[in-house]
Amino acid sequence: MKHVVGLFILSAFTLISCEKEEDENELNPGEEYQETLIDEKIDVGNPFFTVTPDTLYKNIYRMAWTGTKLWAITDLQGNGGAAQLLMEIDKTNGNVLQSLTPAKAMWCLDYANGNLWDISTFSAPGEQKFAETFDPNTGSYIGKWNYNGQYDLYYYFTYDGAKYWGETNYDCGGSNCQSLVTYDLQGNIVAENAASYEYEDLVFGGDHFWASRGQGIILKLDKNFQVVRTIKINDYQKFGEVNYANEISMHLEYIDSNLWILDRFNNFYKTGIQ
Repeated sequence: MKHVVGLFILSAFTLISCEKEEDENELNPGEEYQETLIDEKIDVGNPFFTVTPDTLYKNIYRMAWTGTKLWAITDLQGNGGAAQLLMEIDKTNGNVLQSLTPAKAMWCLDYANGNLWDISTFSAPGEQKFAETFDPNTGSYIGKWNYNGQYDLYYYFTYDGAKYWGETNYDCGGSNCQSLVTYDLQGNIVAENAASYEYEDLVFGGDHFWASRGQGIILKLDKNFQVVRTIKINDYQKFGEVNYANEISMHLEYIDSNLWILDRFNNFYKTGIQ
């Protein structure tokens, strides 16, 4: 029997409090996901390939699939002010096909509706919220996309063919809260919901949403955010530990009808999950 996340998509903007009641399905540090909620367990095995960027600081922390090109971005921080690289990668062998230093520093990388996106722009409270867009073929800077709302987009951004989906991160009572926000193409809020599950990453592919969580958990969700499948990666420890709020251990992309994982060590896994 499939289970349902208590997350309902509203037809109008509704602000939902981040004050969370105790949830038996919510993961705390070091706590395992409930076995009764897991539909399938798999081992990802060895990486499909590993990429070593030609820069002093070699950590790749985001990837994006455009439908024809696989892009990845290296971290901003590093010894000696190492240049950040935006790289196009051959999805068959991991070779770097082209690389460039972005025109603007990129804190995030996603693909949605024909563009590469950096959603983490860190505007001040009360300022116009915006994301930066980049050309999906060349990586060159295009411009800003303004959107409404009180809080910045933070972790992920995806597109279901009609609407944008992203997550805001904000302070409520001294702790971070997440809200899953739906936008129309003009940046107007369609719905805002406190996330029942705190996702590391969210991507749309194969007519479903795919979400990663800690402890090696991957959720396959329909367009109403009902969980249709829960997968546990048995060997998830190999993906590395998360030490900071903007880090994720499993960055997801849906490439050629296959779910891929990028870990914290520049390893790309072609999982076979569909």
